[in-house]
Amino acid sequence: MATTRAKQSGMIVKPGFDSAARDFLKQLDTLRDPDAFSARYTQLHPLVALSQRAVGDIDEHLQLEYEQRRGMLHLFRHARELDDAAPALDLLKRFAVPHRVLSPEECVAAEPSVLDDLPFAGGVLLPDALTANCPLFIKQLKQMLKDAGVQFRMNRTVSGLRLDGSRAVVELAGPHEGKRRAEVETLSADAIVVAAGADTPSLIASVKTTPSLYPLRIHTLTAPVAYEERAPHLTVVDSVKRITMTRVNQRLRIAGAGVFLGVAKADKPLDAALSRRALDLLGQGTHDWIPGAARVSAARAWDAVRLFSVDGLPVVGATRHPRLFVNAAHGPVGWASPAALRLC
Repeated sequence: MATTRAKQSGMIVKPGFDSAARDFLKQLDTLRDPDAFSARYTQLHPLVALSQRAVGDIDEHLQLEYEQRRGMLHLFRHARELDDAAPALDLLKRFAVPHRVLSPEECVAAEPSVLDDLPFAGGVLLPDALTANCPLFIKQLKQMLKDAGVQFRMNRTVSGLRLDGSRAVVELAGPHEGKRRAEVETLSADAIVVAAGADTPSLIASVKTTPSLYPLRIHTLTAPVAYEERAPHLTVVDSVKRITMTRVNQRLRIAGAGVFLGVAKADKPLDAALSRRALDLLGQGTHDWIPGAARVSAARAWDAVRLFSVDGLPVVGATRHPRLFVNAAHGPVGWASPAALRLC
C-alpha cells in the first residue's frame, strides 16, 4: 500500500493505522471532487490574499533579503493529470491569479533545466508565486521585532495554558538544572495565539475547539548545485507526486515525500527503511525532471511533522474561547500555502 501510493501521489502511508486515521484519509480523498475543491479554495482565498498583502508590506518597508525567488512551474507527466487540474485552473481564472498553461516545448523554454527529451504532457507557470528561505526570513524578522521591543522567551517549554473570563495565562517551564527543575514562569495576557505546529493539539486539547488534526511528516533534501547551467531559476513542481525543487543560491532544496502517520506515533522517529524510501522519492523526482542540477549524494536531509485538518483548510483565527486564537494546520506546503493555488 505504501509503495503504490508513493508512486501515484508522492505520499507514503505508514501501515498500522487505527480506524480514525483511516476515516481521515477517506475524507481527504473526497476533497479531490471538483465541487469540494472549489468550495475549499473559495474559503481559503481571503487568507491567501491577506497573506500576500502582509508579505508584500514586509518586503516594501523592511527590504529584507531572504533568498526569495519568483516563478513556479507545475509539471504534469500525463495528459489525464493535466485534465484533472482543470478545476484548479478555472479557479485561477476566477480569482485572477496570473498563470499560463504551457506545452512541453514552452515548459523547456521557460525553464531550460527541465529535460527536453522527457515525455510529459505540459505544465502551468505561475509567474508571481514566491518561494524563499523561511528560516532566514524568520531570523531577520525576529531580530527586527526584538529591536522594536518585543520580548522573546527562548528555549522554554509551554507546560500549560489557563483561560478564564478576564485573563489568559501561559505557564513556561525552564530548562532542567541538574536534578532540580527550574521554577515555572507565568505570563498573563489579554489573549493567546497558539502557533506551536505539531504540538498545537495537545496544548489546546482541553478547549476542544478545533477540528481533528492529523500529522504528516514532510522530508527535504538540501543539496549543493552540481552544474550552474543545469540549475533551475524557477521553482519546479512535480504536481502529481508533490515534489518541489527550489534553487536557494548555490543549493537546491527538494521537498515532499510526505509520510502520513497515526497521531500516537507522530513524535516518534521513522524506521530507517521508511525514511530511506521517502528520501529516495525526492532524489528520484529531481533526477526525473532536472537531472544533473544537484549533487544529491551530498544532500543534507531534514524532516518535520506538519498538521492536516479534516477539510484540508488551515485552522487560523478565533476559537470558542474569546481569549484563545490558533494558527495551525497549514498542511505540507507550510508558509508557501498563500503563494498560489496548489495544482496538486
